[in-house]
Amino acid sequence: MARKTFESTVFLYNDVPMQIASRLVGHSNMKITQEYWKMVQKRVSEEMVWISRKLG
Repeated sequence: MARKTFESTVFLYNDVPMQIASRLVGHSNMKITQEYWKMVQKRVSEEMVWISRKLG
């Protein structure tokens, strides 16, 4: 799971289209890739809130 999360994150932040990333990491369904990307985006959002509070 960690490997696919890492790969999905790298692709997400390098503007690799989701369809391509999904195939490259070997997901059987693009919905799996979408879920990983949602988790990553949520985490980034949470970290930005944390940073904002620290700097605020």
